[in-house]
Amino acid sequence: MKKYFRTTNATRLYRIGNKSFKFESCVLKSSSWIGVYETESEEDAALLSSYGKAITEIDKAEFDDLKKKDLSSTAQQLAPKPKEKNQEKDAVTVLSDEISVGKATYRDSIEDKS
Repeated sequence: MKKYFRTTNATRLYRIGNKSFKFESCVLKSSSWIGVYETESEEDAALLSSYGKAITEIDKAEFDDLKKKDLSSTAQQLAPKPKEKNQEKDAVTVLSDEISVGKATYRDSIEDKS
């Protein structure tokens, strides 16, 4: 009988007992990869169940749901947003006794204190 597990850190290799388990990354959440693992081995299931909070047993429905959320949808969420064209920015230019900020110009007298 298959057993299903999830972890909140799928980027690491879990070494439990004398075995290693690599989870399949599915969803990026709060800067951590959620991953899933399935096994038919009762021994592996017992090891994974005993690991602690980082690995939890889940049902087939949750496993399938996480598997559906492929990496391409997560990649789209991470892609940088395009900047809007013709975006106005304020510029400051200092020319001797004149300061220009955006569309406004300020003039002030400069005293020579030498």
